Amino acid sequence: MLRKLFTLAALVSAAPATYTRILTLGGFGDYLVDDGNTETYPTQAYFFPNTVVGELGTGDFKKGLFRLNLEIGDEGRFGMFFLAPNKSPGGPLSWRIPSRYAPDPGAEAGYFKNLGNLLLGIHAGYMGMYVSDPDNSTLKRSDLLYARFGIGWLIEGSPTEVSFAYGSLTGRNDSANAEMDAGNTLEFHGRSLWPISDQTAMVISLYYYDDDLSDNLNTSNTYTEFGASYGFNTTPVSGYTILAGLNYWGYDESATGTTFEGISGSVGLEATVTRFLLFRMGANKYLWGSEESGARRKSVVPFFYNFGLGIKVEELLIDGYINKELLFEGPYFIGGVATGLFGSVSAKYHFKTF
Repeated sequence: MLRKLFTLAALVSAAPATYTRILTLGGFGDYLVDDGNTETYPTQAYFFPNTVVGELGTGDFKKGLFRLNLEIGDEGRFGMFFLAPNKSPGGPLSWRIPSRYAPDPGAEAGYFKNLGNLLLGIHAGYMGMYVSDPDNSTLKRSDLLYARFGIGWLIEGSPTEVSFAYGSLTGRNDSANAEMDAGNTLEFHGRSLWPISDQTAMVISLYYYDDDLSDNLNTSNTYTEFGASYGFNTTPVSGYTILAGLNYWGYDESATGTTFEGISGSVGLEATVTRFLLFRMGANKYLWGSEESGARRKSVVPFFYNFGLGIKVEELLIDGYINKELLFEGPYFIGGVATGLFGSVSAKYHFKTF
């Protein structure tokens, strides 16, 4: 059992990981066993005992957090402190956070318990935030209280995990005198990582998100999001990891009358350049996408790509998302634009138990 678990850990890249790393490998965390996924799956704490993570981002990837996962015996206790987590990957709410919410700092704490093959975890947290009106003319101050419960099962070391989250929003817009009497959010995530060979794992995942932010000014302000992924994680040779899959994503926003659904293909590559240097690249291309707003329908097929570096020294890992503007416009003395090397940076350290 233990040997099988170690084999799986190598197979599905259960290496030190963060949101920055996920971003540079195509943006879909469900393809990886990684520390960054504890925001979505509390049971991920099982794979990463005694770790501390710090992460900061700027611009489109503005995000900051401090996360601790402390193991005590066979149990894991972990907590999080968020600093404006604008681009949180699936947690504590949805990937849609940038357009629906403008979060302020918050705090989260959780607990994990290992019962043999059964994994249990729970998060609870608070976040101050501003909720956007559909016309973006005002922002409503809101307080968010949320809880997330996760359960996982190991079959010969292969994890299948699900999580359920509920959030309650209360607040008002003083300038417009709007009050949310019963704002709420619901979220579900589920995935299975299944080894099909010594080098390859099959990944299947589903998620659903729903919120209702209706108030006396906007009587219908609901949003529903859903998605699914099917892909593979393979290590063809030592030091190289490849991710590839198909992803379905759709949403329905009542306030704007907009719906969207699309299918994309995503790929990611992580290559060990030297003993301490990693290179990463990822891309996500929509193969088909359709957006409807009222009587109008249009095709939407965006393309995203990212590059990153990882530096590993003993138990310390530093991940960086490389600014694409720097690649194409050059540094300040060439392009005249002050652009840093990294748009998002994270540092993770694994320490020994007390």
